[in-house]
Amino acid sequence: MLDIGFWELVLVAIVTLLVVGPDRLPSTLRRGMLWLRQVRGFVDSARRDIERELRLAELQEQLREEAEQIDQLKQELATLEEDTRADAAPPRKPTAPTPPGAIARDDTETTGDVRPDA
Repeated sequence: MLDIGFWELVLVAIVTLLVVGPDRLPSTLRRGMLWLRQVRGFVDSARRDIERELRLAELQEQLREEAEQIDQLKQELATLEEDTRADAAPPRKPTAPTPPGAIARDDTETTGDVRPDA
């Protein structure tokens, strides 16, 4: 994180001792450590929030892509259903309506299965 060597830390300690003095040095170090912990906590919290938001954005993108795929599959399924219905239902011949009093006949007339009512 910080590239501070041993001699640089010694120099900071000597300057702090000269500026603050030996009497107030322990309380100043405690206060400095408290601030350092708070800054670290803030940075860690911000990093976790950013990572959570990035994961959320990735999940939302995945969800959007999956929803698009589902819509495509629904369209394909509807097309297949229409094609299947069109193939399954044979086209019917239009028939003329039977006039009243006439005998309804079908293709079985040649076999003799249909008898006219007398």
